[in-house]
Amino acid sequence: MVPGWKGCGDTVDLGSVDPSLYPEVSADLLRIHASLCQVLHASGAGEAINKILREWEQFRVLAEDGGDATLLSARLSLIHAF
Repeated sequence: MVPGWKGCGDTVDLGSVDPSLYPEVSADLLRIHASLCQVLHASGAGEAINKILREWEQFRVLAEDGGDATLLSARLSLIHAF
């Protein structure tokens, strides 16, 4: 996982957050985020995303000889332009 990120089921205490860092947290955006997390968790997509993030952590630098080109191509294909 990405350092500082919370995993599925982890509790987040917003009362301990320094308000000077995040002065205006929208309750609507928090509800939308929570709803999306529930859908991702229920569908299994959340675990798929976590797996991709864990794999990304293993490869911080691509091989100079181009040996990781397939890996890079596969990861870039996950990005969709809207």
